[in-house]
Amino acid sequence: MVLLTETLAVSGHKKIVLIAGEEDSSVTKKRVTAFKNALREFDLPFSPEQIIFASYTDTDIAVPILSSVLTSPDRPTAIITCNGLLTMTAIKCIHQQKLKIGKDISLVSFDEVQTLRLLGIDITSASVDLTEMGRTGFELLIKKIEDSSSSRQKLIMVPSVIKRGSESLSLM
Repeated sequence: MVLLTETLAVSGHKKIVLIAGEEDSSVTKKRVTAFKNALREFDLPFSPEQIIFASYTDTDIAVPILSSVLTSPDRPTAIITCNGLLTMTAIKCIHQQKLKIGKDISLVSFDEVQTLRLLGIDITSASVDLTEMGRTGFELLIKKIEDSSSSRQKLIMVPSVIKRGSESLSLM
């Protein structure tokens, strides 16, 4: 979240909206906290309206809220989404408002959405190397099988930002 916010801040964005998951989700809480901290770190304004809580699986909840945000006179210049389904929902709303990603509004995603790339929609994203994640998980599983007394480990994989141009805003 910090990397995505930084990417947008460096691109000159001043008003960024986060489309997050369920408000009571521990993952959502961590991402919202990281978003707020990153805004503070880059001296960007924050108001509660900049966070849209939705469902990670039922994206219909986000559509009317995001549509009203996109038609407001104080429209954000950028949107961060917290998963692939929310990214596709944002794209749907952006297209319904006849806006162009990277021209009228910027969009970045916390997850890589390979399906979008197949459709020719390139979205800047933060993602982890899934091959490395699988390999590491497998190695930890083997270690646990071989030594059942080994302690539980917590693994945090740091994502990297893959820039594809959707973070830029040509009218800035």
